Amino acid sequence: MAWPADVAPLVYASSFLHYPLYASAYCYGRPAFGTFVRGALLLKLLALAAFGAAMTSVPWSWPPLAVMAAGFALNARAASTLGVARTYYGWELGEVMFTRSTAFPYSVCPHPMLLGNIAGFGGALLNPSFLVSWWPLAAGHVLGNVGLLFMETSLRAHRAPTATVRPSPDARATAPLSSRSRR
Repeated sequence: MAWPADVAPLVYASSFLHYPLYASAYCYGRPAFGTFVRGALLLKLLALAAFGAAMTSVPWSWPPLAVMAAGFALNARAASTLGVARTYYGWELGEVMFTRSTAFPYSVCPHPMLLGNIAGFGGALLNPSFLVSWWPLAAGHVLGNVGLLFMETSLRAHRAPTATVRPSPDARATAPLSSRSRR
């Protein structure tokens, strides 16, 4: 299904808004935590809807879809393991106490949410039709997640005063550590 040329700018414009929000919150702090999480969820859902709409505009084959499904499943499992507060920079932003997750997938690889996103969006580039029509969209998401990975592994997070930190209500299978790294 071919789309009118004027739809592509809307897809691109709505696809990358969550990355600056994440970076801003991580590096400079944020509004109230609940406000940040709602905004992040809304912008991420908007980006995924735009990506899904772009996917429907081209024919697909099973191998790219399998790679994408595996990547996004890894991301979803990692987010489920951490819970909402820790998924959305709860420790870095002083919302919850630090704990290191020892449950799958964190027991297998570091930063599985970002690696899952990289695989998921990168898998779209394995589809020749998508590659021709929408390669900047998938490549932009891959680069956005690589940027977040760099940020989380190389930059110091903005930290709220520790007096506001409380135990995470939704974390599972975690072990307290004194290390700075959250994952």
